Amino acid sequence: MTTSCDIEIRPALRIEKGLVDVNTIEEEEVTFNVLLNKPDSRGKWFKDGKMIYPDQNTILTSERTKYRLTLKSVGLHDAGEISFQCVDVKDSCKLTVKE
Repeated sequence: MTTSCDIEIRPALRIEKGLVDVNTIEEEEVTFNVLLNKPDSRGKWFKDGKMIYPDQNTILTSERTKYRLTLKSVGLHDAGEISFQCVDVKDSCKLTVKE
């Protein structure tokens, strides 16, 4: 009697291109990009540890392995730590906004 099975080894999820610190002035548009090594629909954006949701000024997009956060017109209140998390991988950067 013999038994056989197929084993599929999947590479671990990782960030291929991460976030970089941004210095800007009020009312400018700022875009943050993250590139993963494989598609995953569970990516989320955070500011100072709180989840970011889309609105008139905040655009969240994802296409296969690319995730993008766009802030259309930043204000002083937008400054802080911006982070991206997908499953157990995370990256963060600092957004500095000046008058």
